[in-house]
Amino acid sequence: ASSRQIVPKARQLAKESGVDLSSVAGTGPNGRVLVSDVEREIESAAASLAYEDSISERNTLSGLRKIISDRMTLSVRSMAQVTLTTEIDATNLITAKDNLVSLWRPHKIRPMEQDIVVSAVSTALKQHKRLNSHLQNDTVKLFNEVNVGVAMAVREGLVVPVVHMADETSLLNIARRLRELAAKARDNSLNVSDVSGAGFTITSLTNYDIDVFTPIVDPPQVAIMGTGRISMKPVVIENQIIPRHTMHISVTFDHRALDGVPVAEFIRTVKSHLESEQWLSARSEG
Repeated sequence: ASSRQIVPKARQLAKESGVDLSSVAGTGPNGRVLVSDVEREIESAAASLAYEDSISERNTLSGLRKIISDRMTLSVRSMAQVTLTTEIDATNLITAKDNLVSLWRPHKIRPMEQDIVVSAVSTALKQHKRLNSHLQNDTVKLFNEVNVGVAMAVREGLVVPVVHMADETSLLNIARRLRELAAKARDNSLNVSDVSGAGFTITSLTNYDIDVFTPIVDPPQVAIMGTGRISMKPVVIENQIIPRHTMHISVTFDHRALDGVPVAEFIRTVKSHLESEQWLSARSEG
């Protein structure tokens, strides 16, 4: 700073305002520090102070929130992520869920759409094995077992407990497992096996006013499916406008491990299951 030319008035203003002239960039000829340069530094400091005063609370990321932050950063930095979305006619899904209410009453379990979605996804993963895999060290590892992670909200963020062997589990037992995992998540009593082994994850905003969103893949998995809310919309069927329940599903995948076509085929299978009265009926009875 001593080798630079500084206008005397600028030096005086800096002294009166407590401004360190070494941090002031001069905009005059040959980098001379002008009065306006010092004034700009004063305004900047005042704005920064006002910003600090407006902060009501500071929370350093730690614990679960820090783990989630690190994993999301890894996910976005390390993957070439693409999302495909489709709309599903959920009318038969809603009917199937409603029909299960009385059937499951003796078991004291109230059916949810998510029970059926997990079943549909696990069945589709058995057919589309490339989505049920991990990518590690440039190697795609396909799984024989269909273990589906289901993201659940807890106080500090999200946990992803797992429904193991979901494709071989009855719809009722999938529902039982989801209720058990949800209770453990609330009590913070999930063990290592409860959250291990997933080859694919489902995350849902069905209970919120969210139609479509782009979920982020949880590495080393290569794909994740997000489900939005179910709402009534006018749908054209055989040239007639009919009110139907609709929902969107979105699958984000790692383009390093998968191309769009196999993912689109997987989505088509899931859509087919969730819209099929026959499939829904067979699964409800199984």
